Amino acid sequence: MPVAMHTVMVQDRARVVNDITLENLPVNPISYIILNLRGLAAVGAPALDDLLGHWMRIEVLFKGSAILSLSGQDLWRLVNALWGVEPNIEGFGLVAPNFVRISVPIPFGRIPYWMDEAMPATRSGELQLRVQYAPALTNITTMVETIEVAQILDASPKRFLKYNTVFDQAVAVGRENIARLPIGNPLLGILAFGTTVPDGAFTATLRRMRLLVDNVPYGYQDCNHDSLKAFVWNRLGFPFAYAVNFSDWDHYQYMDFDPLKDGSYALPTEGRADVQLRIESDFADAVRVVPVELVNIAAG
Repeated sequence: MPVAMHTVMVQDRARVVNDITLENLPVNPISYIILNLRGLAAVGAPALDDLLGHWMRIEVLFKGSAILSLSGQDLWRLVNALWGVEPNIEGFGLVAPNFVRISVPIPFGRIPYWMDEAMPATRSGELQLRVQYAPALTNITTMVETIEVAQILDASPKRFLKYNTVFDQAVAVGRENIARLPIGNPLLGILAFGTTVPDGAFTATLRRMRLLVDNVPYGYQDCNHDSLKAFVWNRLGFPFAYAVNFSDWDHYQYMDFDPLKDGSYALPTEGRADVQLRIESDFADAVRVVPVELVNIAAG
């Protein structure tokens, strides 16, 4: 019988700016990791992306290769899309001398504690968590970190999630910008961040997007900013709690290839020569793209 076991990897460690930490993860199957930060609010209350921005880069490495690699801001939205819930914040909107606490999971499965979908058992030292922290604190002081892991004893997972940032650069105006996606594993979704959003005029960094497989339109063949957001709104929970005027998702889009969470609509990429996301932009500014892969363990 499986047993859910929660363990603490890091307890109440003072957070040092501009630091990079590397921790060995437990050897048992892992459903998810929880990153916790708490600190004292400054004179101005920290915004959501102020808090999340303290995690500049979050990575899980297997034998030195990244299973996942993305920013804290992107991870928040990805968890929201995959699990349909928002991670937890306590004390949001408060100013000094109040505490603010934020917890963000790092999931290896679409459902917490799913025995069939989790990071499988590893040998000691093979699986590591690497976190890069921001060079300065924003609207918060005296930040403290705790890291915990939710393991599933006696589980034999058949698959796990993999998500890496594959495109992180400024796009050009007047042509389609191409973000090439990984080939081999089925894709469950594509998260995209754009710097500029409609505000006063309907112009945006992610103005239009379309997906091509071997140069043939597939699935999301041509989508505008607002309509693409509307397609996935039902699975996002309540993405309004930590923003003023706009939603927490205002800068983000998500192409969903797993609306039923059973893989039936997953985008197959095995044997393909080229899978690409094409982006038409109104602004020459930054875009990030994070595809979600489903790695089948039995298939290697």
